Parts: sequence; structure tokens; C-alpha cells
Amino acid sequence: MDPILSKLLRSLCLFLLVAAGCSQEVHPVVNQPELQPSQKEKKTPLYVRMTGDDFHWKICYPGPDGMLDTADDVLTERHLHLPTNTDIKLELCSNDYVYSLFLPEYDLLEIAFPGRPYLMEFRTESSGTSRLLGAQMCGYTHQFLLGNLVALVPADFQQWAENAGSTTSMVSE
Repeated sequence: MDPILSKLLRSLCLFLLVAAGCSQEVHPVVNQPELQPSQKEKKTPLYVRMTGDDFHWKICYPGPDGMLDTADDVLTERHLHLPTNTDIKLELCSNDYVYSLFLPEYDLLEIAFPGRPYLMEFRTESSGTSRLLGAQMCGYTHQFLLGNLVALVPADFQQWAENAGSTTSMVSE
């Protein structure tokens, strides 16, 4: 194939990926307000942020205060742990390049574009492990972006969160 045509096709594919992601409504998640007692009784979604950075996924969970971007956040990489039977609001961000995240078992595909967070909303139903995939065209970096989505029953998720740095409940049971 002609090198110019090949480059044009790659550029067109990247443009289509970015354009498809840009058509989504943006819901940035920044310092969620603390919940009032009456709101805590309701099943509130779990906010989690995944950020593509230097060809890795960095994952931020709210700590005991229930808010992101505070000193008690739980930070991990690559593998996304979530409680079952929970509504999830997953903010997808990028610090440097265009990344894509594909959750085939949830039929979700989204891109992370620098400076433009996207919100993926879904519900975990059953426990188990599924693949976290990317649809990148970058080739050699895929191995660092692949991971697992690990859905745990709330008690096991709580134990995992405590071992990862949290000390109190982040999930309404």
C-alpha cells in the first residue's frame, strides 16, 4: 500500500475515534459533595476515575470521605476492582495521549482524550473477572493497558479496599 494512503487511513481512523468520543455528553467528576444522612440511605453510585498516563491505567477510588481528589483516595494501577450490585460512574481521562477502554462484557467502549473527561455509567451485577481491553492503534503498548475488571461482592470489595489503603466503607450495602 502507498505510504501516503496508509498514513491518511490511519489519520482518518484516529479522527473517527476522537469524533465518536466527542459526541458523548461530558460529566466531569470533581470533588463530589459530601452526602447528607438522608442521601446515604439511598444507593449512591460509586465514582471511580481511570486515567491513561504514560501508557498505563491509573485508577483512583474515593476514600472514607466518599470524595475523589482528597488525601484518603485509594490509588491503584491496571486492574479495576468494583463491588457487585452497584451503579458505577467511571470517569475516563487522559494525561497525555488518546486511550481507549473496552469493557466487552458490559458492551462499553470509550476513549480518553487529554483535557476532556468522559463518564461511563454501568451496573455490576455478578462477581467474577472479565478483561479490560483497549482498541488502540499504538501496537507495542497494549500489554501495559490490558487488565482485569474484578467484580467482588461488597464485603470482599470492602476487604480489598482496606488492604489497598482505605479503612471505612465506600459502598452502600
